[in-house]
Amino acid sequence: MPNKLATSMCMILSIVSLFLLSCGSPRKMRTDSGDPDDYVKRGVAYANVGQSDEAILEFNKALEINPRLVDAYLHRGVAYGRKNKFDQALSDFDKVLEINPGHAHAYLYRGVTYELKRRFDQAISDYTKSLEIYPGFAEAYRNRGNTYVLMHEYTKAIDDFNRALEINPTMAEVYAGRGWAYGRLYQYKQAILDYTKALEINPTFAEAYDGRGWVYYQQYQYDQAISDFTRAIENNQKFAVAYYNRGLAYWTMKDFEKALQDFSKAQELGHQVPPKYFSELRKTMKLLAE
Repeated sequence: MPNKLATSMCMILSIVSLFLLSCGSPRKMRTDSGDPDDYVKRGVAYANVGQSDEAILEFNKALEINPRLVDAYLHRGVAYGRKNKFDQALSDFDKVLEINPGHAHAYLYRGVTYELKRRFDQAISDYTKSLEIYPGFAEAYRNRGNTYVLMHEYTKAIDDFNRALEINPTMAEVYAGRGWAYGRLYQYKQAILDYTKALEINPTFAEAYDGRGWVYYQQYQYDQAISDFTRAIENNQKFAVAYYNRGLAYWTMKDFEKALQDFSKAQELGHQVPPKYFSELRKTMKLLAE
């Protein structure tokens, strides 16, 4: 029987509050003033409701009027990133930094884009540059910590998560990220404390439940693990990794039918479950039924 759980690094995208402006409904905004800032505000409003294509069109209009408008390039880059058009996003962030080399957010967002392209050294470089410009930038410490996790440099990650929490102690995702890093260093007690703190801040944080369940599983606390995987699923019913992990925990507890059900659901949601798991479970259940 396998004993290795799947892992789901919940902060790979290093989600930040990407749009810096607060806008109302895009359809209620005037864009006939000739002011490119109005197009930017309308584009931000579209982006904030998930309409990236419409947002990009508005940013394009702003840039037709003012080809050096930093905010238009910045927000268009974010919109391209949300559409997984990473090369276009990088081009826009490069343009921002050409116009304003001291733009900390442009370095941050370009770092996120490099991270998504798995160009981790460049991501680290950009987050570091962002912090040189703005030493109190908690999100940059968080994101650099996330990248260090992806590079398996867990001690460096913890150092950055510590710095982020010194600046902003309410960031649930940072506690979860630090819990992840502690878990990979086998510091399970500290990992549990961090995941629990993340859940105190955000009780619906599915990835934190899954992460804490992973730590409980590593300590052979299978009932607690199943409970946390279940809470993860309750908060995100499409969380394939949590179904897979709970299936492994059920298998360990010899609840073969529930294990098979969870593996089937994980597979349905897109997680690759080794075919031998299904065959081994069905073989065991058949032997028990004879």
